[in-house]
Amino acid sequence: MKYNIVNAESGTNLFFLSRLNVITLPFSRQFRVMEGDKEAYLDEATKALRRQRKIIEDLDREKSDLERSLRTAKSRQNSRRDGENAAKIARLAEEQVGKKIIYFSPFSLLLIRCLLKKK
Repeated sequence: MKYNIVNAESGTNLFFLSRLNVITLPFSRQFRVMEGDKEAYLDEATKALRRQRKIIEDLDREKSDLERSLRTAKSRQNSRRDGENAAKIARLAEEQVGKKIIYFSPFSLLLIRCLLKKK
């Protein structure tokens, strides 16, 4: 026959509480492990989001720069200058080589302009 030990002050059954502790111990361990996993996952997810936001900001900045360059290249004034510059370059090349240069595309003129700015 088992005796139930009762705490006189609180009236709780100590045998019941000890059995309850034995039953819940593995669950409380698992809970602590899962809490640690959750914290590690949150840290990794936060780091990944931070990296992705930085990449997005960098790409947005690059996109803005490219759009600005494209607007500049497409402007009428630059197109007119490009035509004048193409004619000058063709004339100078003709003088140097003695052969006619037919046409410079707007892209090649943009490339030439960029190369000249870098010098």
